[in-house]
Amino acid sequence: MQFERDIFISYAHIDNESVIADQPGWITEFHRALKVMLSQKMGGEPKIWRDLKLQGNQVFDKEIVDQFSNAAIMISILSPRYVTSDWCKKEVSEFYELCSRKNEFIINNKARVFKVIKSPINLEVQPDYIKNMIGYEFYETDPTSGNKKEFYPFLEQSAKNNYYLRLSDLVQHISDFLLELKTIDAGSTALPVPVDPGKQVAQIFLSETSSDSREMRDNIKRELESHNYKVLPQSQLPLDESMLKKEVLKCLSECQFSIHLIGSKYGIIPEGTEKSIIELQAEIAASVAGSGKLDQLIWVPKNVDITEEKQKRFLKDLNEGNSALLKTAELITEPIEVFKEVIFDKIAAMEKKKNATEAQTKEVSDKMVYIICAIEDRELVKPVRQFFFENGIETMLPIFDADADETQIREDHIDNLTHCNGAIVFYGNGTEAWFRGKIKDFDKYGNNRDQPFSFRSVYMAPPSTESKTFFLKPGWDVINGISEFAGPEFKKLLSKL
Repeated sequence: MQFERDIFISYAHIDNESVIADQPGWITEFHRALKVMLSQKMGGEPKIWRDLKLQGNQVFDKEIVDQFSNAAIMISILSPRYVTSDWCKKEVSEFYELCSRKNEFIINNKARVFKVIKSPINLEVQPDYIKNMIGYEFYETDPTSGNKKEFYPFLEQSAKNNYYLRLSDLVQHISDFLLELKTIDAGSTALPVPVDPGKQVAQIFLSETSSDSREMRDNIKRELESHNYKVLPQSQLPLDESMLKKEVLKCLSECQFSIHLIGSKYGIIPEGTEKSIIELQAEIAASVAGSGKLDQLIWVPKNVDITEEKQKRFLKDLNEGNSALLKTAELITEPIEVFKEVIFDKIAAMEKKKNATEAQTKEVSDKMVYIICAIEDRELVKPVRQFFFENGIETMLPIFDADADETQIREDHIDNLTHCNGAIVFYGNGTEAWFRGKIKDFDKYGNNRDQPFSFRSVYMAPPSTESKTFFLKPGWDVINGISEFAGPEFKKLLSKL
């Protein structure tokens, strides 16, 4: 996918009016810093466009529409003026429509719009097409007063630090996405190669939080992504209980680990429930963790000042061990930096276990079991083959092709006996002479092997005969499947491979 420009910045002109004399406007400084940081990240200067002259009372003409079709992504800078401006909302809808005509608004599960929230904006008044996206908030909430404070790069040091931290997150994600688009240009829809191609990293669910914990969530998200982990959810969770549960379950199905930050505020309560989005996410994760498919960590701060009764109850149950969530989750009340160490220790242990399992699976998947049966038993032998298939083991049968000559059939039989890891003689409808001949083949050709058999087994299948009852031979396992399929006995054979 080739574009003349990398980025189109959509904004309200009033948001670029400087609040300090002789200082650049917020948008101008954002544009400048974005360009510099992206240049350093990507090793080349990005092409960024924003209109400098068009005003809200001018006609929405071809000049600005052309920028949409020529831009890889749009940055939409939300503010109170932006969400009331027909012009700004039209930019979002026009960009969406142009991308959607080619089915190119979502690429590799990522939208081509990045939502920057300059000032606090209620979700319901945000433009429809970007409402459910997780935005980059350039403001913070004072935990004492609840006042919202915007980040400015030219005010006090704390505001400046927060501004560039948030901008750094945005730059990283834009850089990654632009590189993905270049990969697609090269003829592949695959993601860029990770820093360590041999490392299979985890996908992690990092629950949405209340406003007082959002900065801590962003810090943890930033550190996880810097280690090349994928963090979910990647879009705003729905504010409807049933839809939220569906989306959270979908995210959790892709994850091996969930993290929950519980702060001083209870959080938003979706429609259809009396529980907050924070408590709901923890409960849904607990239901998944209860099945053994997920590890779950919950962090609660010590000595936090709480005014909301629901949050007091929620934290009291957690701290006193009365919450049902603690049946599946590990509760951490240490400082946030200690909690981060616990997170990465947990991930390291999880990946170690996963790598060991994968190595074991690979070792097993390289094995082959030779199942020797008469042509009359090709259907009866299917459950045996299915069992090994479900456990990642390849099986081979003799050649039954009517066009193959006896020499070819015999050579294939000897080759399988020589190279298989384990062998099973399936004694069903074959004659007693056939069965004795196959057993003798092991004595005749088994000595040509480099390694001994992991197992040699006889599976007694229907019909019942006297010869099947009395077969005994040292070094052989005998499995009785005359009455019913002896599945549990095959599990013993797996342990020998």
